[in-house]
Amino acid sequence: MHNPLEGCRCIGWPEDWLGLPESKSLFYSKPGHGLPIGNLTSQLYSNVYMNVFDQWIKRVMGVKHYGHYAPS
Repeated sequence: MHNPLEGCRCIGWPEDWLGLPESKSLFYSKPGHGLPIGNLTSQLYSNVYMNVFDQWIKRVMGVKHYGHYAPS
């Protein structure tokens, strides 16, 4: 299992993290809980697998603007 806290780098000023609720941070999650966002392979796979659906929405259904959420 990938532990997002191992070797993590916090970029920016420490004060920027002060208002972040504990429920929105992996730093306060229980071991084995939480979803690390940002793995490049997950983003790539979601775009590859969703491409067929995206094309269907645009070409068959005629939807011009929409979005899909793909958590990593």
